[in-house]
Amino acid sequence: MRRIGWILILGFWIGLPYAGVREACARVLEVNVEAPEKVLVGDRFTVQVEVVVDGGTPPQPEPPSLPGLSVAIQPGFEFHQQINARVSQIFRYVAVLSNKGPFEIRGFRAGGVEAAPVQVTALDPSEVAGARKSNPPVLAEALLDKAEVWQGEQVFFDFYVYYRAGQPDNLRANVDNILQPFGARRVKVAREETDTVVDGARYRKALVARYVLFPLEPGELTIPPIRLMGRFLSQARSGDPFDLFTNFGARDLDEVCRGPVLTKPLALKVKAIPQEGRPANFSGAVGSAFTFSANIPKREVAVGEPFTLTLKIRGTGSLDSVAEPALGLPEWIEVFDTERKSASDLQGDAMLSEISYDYVLIARKEGRVVLEPIPFSYFATGKGEYVTLKQGPFVLQVNPDEGQAITYLQGKRKRIRVTGEDFRHARTAGVALVNEGASVFESPAWWTLAVGPWIGFLGIVVKRKREEYLERHPDVSRRIRAKGAVKGRLARAEKLIAASGSEFHGEIENALHEFLSAQLGEATRGLTREQLREVLERRGGRSNGESGFALRLEPVLDRLDQLRFAPSTDNQTARREILAQARDLLAEMKRL
Repeated sequence: MRRIGWILILGFWIGLPYAGVREACARVLEVNVEAPEKVLVGDRFTVQVEVVVDGGTPPQPEPPSLPGLSVAIQPGFEFHQQINARVSQIFRYVAVLSNKGPFEIRGFRAGGVEAAPVQVTALDPSEVAGARKSNPPVLAEALLDKAEVWQGEQVFFDFYVYYRAGQPDNLRANVDNILQPFGARRVKVAREETDTVVDGARYRKALVARYVLFPLEPGELTIPPIRLMGRFLSQARSGDPFDLFTNFGARDLDEVCRGPVLTKPLALKVKAIPQEGRPANFSGAVGSAFTFSANIPKREVAVGEPFTLTLKIRGTGSLDSVAEPALGLPEWIEVFDTERKSASDLQGDAMLSEISYDYVLIARKEGRVVLEPIPFSYFATGKGEYVTLKQGPFVLQVNPDEGQAITYLQGKRKRIRVTGEDFRHARTAGVALVNEGASVFESPAWWTLAVGPWIGFLGIVVKRKREEYLERHPDVSRRIRAKGAVKGRLARAEKLIAASGSEFHGEIENALHEFLSAQLGEATRGLTREQLREVLERRGGRSNGESGFALRLEPVLDRLDQLRFAPSTDNQTARREILAQARDLLAEMKRL
């Protein structure tokens, strides 16, 4: 009966939601692809795909499968636009080209419509890095603290930025992608800035990132050039701080430096650790100054009474992939529970790692027993040889059974009662008991499948009716979309109050213009203050308050420009004030 009920549900209702989904699909009118003309081999770049439909929701385009091109969906980006019955949405993809030269990106499809191909030229990073212009405004440099290491030995990677006659802004680099094959781990480091001279020009040198690498593949390795991206704020100073509005500007780094800002490739020789003399218990620990300790606090126990064993390994190197040491215990000593903890810390120019194992053991026989020494082996990079550390032997006295005992593991009190050799404690966590004789109609899952399709179908119908209403009333649709977008921009702006750069100001300005454009039915971005005032007056006349609103809006826009282009006046207090003013203006816009 139970099996028949499931078959009926799965077979009878599966077609109902499918029919509703087909009803809600929209017809694709066109698919357009946009990509940069020039990129670097192995560097990520963005491909934008616009899908235009005749109503409803545009479908996600299918990325192409082309040799030499890797494409992945970029999550977290969504842009909608509706003009009468035409709805467009832009989807973003992250792409990488593996070979230099011209490449034709084609094959993006949505709803049976294929986009026209676009041409992209991939440049060799090493060739571009070698053609650096003399004394550019911004330089990038990557350094390794060692040129030759053992397999698995730690090596530090530092990333520096040099700048002059201005200030870099919103910097980002593809460091994580480049260093991922080298087992990179980023470490916190205080930003250091010093004055230096490069090719006769004075620069400000800043340490912006530090990584510790653990290369596992032996051989002559090369770290490819790393690309620095962002903007550059150039300033022609004068006595009047308000001259910053005309003398201060932000341009793309590639434009300012007349080409991409790249580091030089770095060579790293990784020597394979020797096979000769490798201990049988070696599990990959490579480094120096390792210590190994073992401790059994209680050396006299009863049969069935738990006791603890603690192992600690500490040294300079990575212990993440090191296997748990072999205890070599006799079979009548049972390992009841194990707790593993690990930590790492940067001390000076070394990464110190520590790992500990806490075991709860139970002896099943009485008598005096000698536990064999516990070994730990590692490869000492300073000596170039294997070292084995041992702890033990340990003498343990096991007395006759007392039935019950208490143990402490990492400060936690645990009570274990041993009932005999033929019984073991059952773990009940996560166990669910099911009455096999119950009717299928008493199952919550059955009712979910029975009622779920109806609810889904009703939701599809309501969604479709809502879309049809919005298609007939584009002004309402425009305002709804703008409201959601503005809410997201204000939330992002609040998170950026303490962040450096001009992204905060851009979010506030975009929120004001997007919502005002939706309310007025025409674009306001790019208008002068006088033109904006005329649009507001033309919409409702001076008597309706639009003229007064323009007078309240203009000071907020002017204040945003001042904070963006005059960093000396930009602080968290000023940002909170301008955010509060923007919220008040947005609330007032709803009445326009």
